[in-house]
Amino acid sequence: MSKNLGAMLGKLLRAPAPRKQDTQRKAREQAKALAHTHGIEIERLRDGGFNVWPPKAFAGDDPHDGDHYAADWEEALAHVRAYVPT
Repeated sequence: MSKNLGAMLGKLLRAPAPRKQDTQRKAREQAKALAHTHGIEIERLRDGGFNVWPPKAFAGDDPHDGDHYAADWEEALAHVRAYVPT
């Protein structure tokens, strides 16, 4: 077997690189599901992060009045939960 053929077969049969673990998946899925159910808007920002807006029918004091920004999905989930009635 030639050296080139061996190298080509090695590249072809090599196991794929492991995918990076999605550490935000659980929070993202929960935040999106709650937001959809309760009419909460999660606005993805161009430079990263999110703004989480209360539902139109939200009554009472806004716990995030003036600061709707969330840096990641964990924070977005916390903002969404603040708008979900208990």
